[in-house]
Amino acid sequence: MEIFKEGDKSKGICNECGKLVFITFKNTPFKYKEFIIPNLLQGFCDECGESVSIPHQSTLKIKEFTEKLK
Repeated sequence: MEIFKEGDKSKGICNECGKLVFITFKNTPFKYKEFIIPNLLQGFCDECGESVSIPHQSTLKIKEFTEKLK
């Protein structure tokens, strides 16, 4: 498993662009249903700016956040 940090680059399929693109990882708020998870590391398309991926290490933060909602 690769560990990413803010500013790292990778490649991914952008649903908006419909193709393989370079992505840059940034810590930004993530909307989950009607809630906002602050500072979640996500990969964003370098061409259109849409969120393309969430790295594996961010899934624990999502899980912890959703557990608090129960």
